[in-house]
Formats: sequence, structure tokens, C-alpha cells
Amino acid sequence: MGSVDYIFDSNNVTWEYNSKKVELQISNIKFVNVEKENRYVYIVCGEEFSEDIIYYYSFEGNRIFLCDKIKGAVSWDLKGKSVRLNCNCVIHAKIFLEKEIVIVLENGQNSRDRVIGYNLEGGIKFENYAPRDYKFLYLSTVQDRITVVCEGSISDSYGRYSWHFELDLSTGELTKKNIAY
Repeated sequence: MGSVDYIFDSNNVTWEYNSKKVELQISNIKFVNVEKENRYVYIVCGEEFSEDIIYYYSFEGNRIFLCDKIKGAVSWDLKGKSVRLNCNCVIHAKIFLEKEIVIVLENGQNSRDRVIGYNLEGGIKFENYAPRDYKFLYLSTVQDRITVVCEGSISDSYGRYSWHFELDLSTGELTKKNIAY
């Protein structure tokens, strides 16, 4: 597998892979990273300090995943199949290719936040709500396990509010694990 080195500015990202140059014109690029293990380029776009749109592109330049928080759209393209979801008030969404799942966190606005797990065909595997007195912040991984980072309304004795909750990928159950920094 060849390496992927990229350059970017606020409206373009470019990389070369296997002697092929890939150039993308995308507005408001804030952050770019290469996810070598899963073979994609991760691109975050937004105004000011917000993360409004998240893209995953294969090293060859094909779009794999899109999370557009403004439009409430989450979509992915794998093995010639496209799936598009319309979601309400997306907080964060991520595709976990190795686990064959897409996780979407939605803001509950007048109720508790909701986590929804989808299989790669777009079917719902589970849905669950944020633990009482917590709201969802973002998705993460700890020791190869998917977690939802949540912010509580009450701090611990050191003034910390954010915790990793491990997500059970078959039931959607959330188990409080460790502090999130």
C-alpha cells in the first residue's frame, strides 16, 4: 500500500496515491487527516469553528461517506451502492467500515438526544437515547470500541463533565466507562 501525503487550503485538498493525483474542490475546509488503517481521507468543513460537513474519500478519490449537519443528510457509497438518510438535527455521524455500521447522533431538542445505528444497507440496527442528565457531543473509539462522548450536567470531584460511554453495537445500550478529555 502506498502512502498518502496531502496538502490543503480552505477550498482545495490534493493528494497522490499510486502515482495518481487526486484534487478536490470543497468549500470551507477546516481539517484534513489520513485514516491509514481504513484507507480514507477525512475532511471536515465549516464556517468559523463549526464542523458542518464531514467527508470520507477513498485514497483513489471516491467519496465513501458524507455527513451534512446543515441539510440533515448522511450518505455513503460502498461497493457500487449508495445509501442516503435524512436525519433530524445531526450532532455527529460516522461510518465504521471495519464494524460495518454507521452511527448517527441526533439532538433531541425537547427530549433526550438519540443514537441510531444503521447497517451498511441503510436498515436500522438499533436506536437508543442519551443517559439521563447527559447530552451527546461526538463519536469516538477507545481500545477498538465505539464510544459516545457525553457531557453531563453534574461534574465529578475534579470539575470534569465529559465521559466516554461504550456503545453496544447490537442493542444500542450505553455503558459509562471513563473520562473524556
